[in-house]
Amino acid sequence: MAITQEAIPMEMRGMRASDVSKLLGVTPRTVVERLAKRADFPKPTHNRPKVWIAGEVIAWREAQRASIAQGQGRP
Repeated sequence: MAITQEAIPMEMRGMRASDVSKLLGVTPRTVVERLAKRADFPKPTHNRPKVWIAGEVIAWREAQRASIAQGQGRP
């Protein structure tokens, strides 16, 4: 039995730079050239093309929002 994309929970799905960019509101180029190089950004599971786990990217985004809400600003 084949596993369909719909059977995989959203948090476990792979996301390419274009998907990550939509989630974060930046361009795919920004994802690859700036965010992916940050030490605190999730590491990709694959490099060609780069693929990130959705749940890790979502958790990173929420941590960034929390730090901004606490007045810590962007690192």
